[in-house]
Amino acid sequence: MKKSVYSIIIPSMVLVAGISVLVFSTLQFSEEDAPKEEILLTVDTKYSNYYSGDSINIDGKVVDPNNNPLNDVFIQVRYGDRLKEAVDVSPNSAGMFSHRFETHPDTWFEGEYEIAAFYNQTMAIKMINLRFPHG
Repeated sequence: MKKSVYSIIIPSMVLVAGISVLVFSTLQFSEEDAPKEEILLTVDTKYSNYYSGDSINIDGKVVDPNNNPLNDVFIQVRYGDRLKEAVDVSPNSAGMFSHRFETHPDTWFEGEYEIAAFYNQTMAIKMINLRFPHG
C-alpha cells in the first residue's frame, strides 16, 4: 500500500545582521504519523468557483473528540507547487475560524487552487477554481 506524505510550508521572519529575512521551513508527515484521536477539522468556502479580483472567505472548525475548541490553525492556499497565501488563524471559543484573502489579476493565475487547513498533523482540504472574466 502506498504511504501518503504531506508537506506544510511554514513562513517566518528572521533577523539576520539587522535585516529581516523571510524564511520558509517545511514540515513533512505521513498518515502513519497522524494523531490517533479524532480531531474534527473542516475547511470550506461559500463557492467553488471565483473570478479574479474576488474576495474569498475561508471558514472552518477545529475541535477535539469532546467538542472542545482547539487553538492555532495554519492555512495554506496553493496553485500547483506555488504558495499563494499562508496564515495562522486563531479559532474562537466554539472552534470556528475564518480568513479572507483577495485575488489580484496580476499575481493570481486562472486555474485550480488548493486550500488546506492544518492542526498539528490533521489536515482538511477544499479545492476552488479561479477564472478570469471573459468579455
